[in-house]
Amino acid sequence: MAPWLVALMIAAPATVVSALLCGRSAILVFALYHVGICLLLPLVIDLRVRRWTWAQHLHHLGLLRDGALPGVGLGVVLAGVTALAAVAGLVAVRGWLPDDVAVRAVLAGWSVPPERTAGVLLFLALVNGPAEEFFWRGFVGAELRPLPCRWRRLLVPSVAYASYHGVTIPVLVPEPGIAALMTVAVIGAGLGWAWLRDRTGSVWPAVLSHGAAAAVYSLWTWSLLRP
Repeated sequence: MAPWLVALMIAAPATVVSALLCGRSAILVFALYHVGICLLLPLVIDLRVRRWTWAQHLHHLGLLRDGALPGVGLGVVLAGVTALAAVAGLVAVRGWLPDDVAVRAVLAGWSVPPERTAGVLLFLALVNGPAEEFFWRGFVGAELRPLPCRWRRLLVPSVAYASYHGVTIPVLVPEPGIAALMTVAVIGAGLGWAWLRDRTGSVWPAVLSHGAAAAVYSLWTWSLLRP
């Protein structure tokens, strides 16, 4: 495993945590992590450093492959399953989830005033899932593909991806048991998406499935906060 890739897998979640705990800004997370690291950095590495073409870059991420259409089809099915699972999970733990006052307080602590809430939730619904999958399961997954141990190349990035959730989830869900359960669920989802990427060669199942989950959580939050 290349040292620069290990450093990148550490830097990505560290950026989220530092932007929220030190910068206290969700917008800073979007700019540095989602746009800067997840979307632009792989682009710079592939197109500028490696001098690859756009087609090579998209193929590397698992977006443009021979199995792209089957991957999209599987992703659509998984998106529906994931959305239903996310709704069921929210219903199951709704008694431990924060109310609108608590959510507004957390957002205010992350420099999200009420007038920006809709935009932030829209970003989370549309960009969060795909951006993370392009990076963790797309770019990082491709870089780890030469590793001979499948579980190592699946588990390491999944834990790295989930690590910052161990900080953000307890802020939103103060009940320790439920927060721990949700963090474990994030690790499990990351493993599942990594396995699909490794098995099919396509990142589309992970992108569409993760996007569906993010959309459900964003809609649930909006249902709490809407006037």
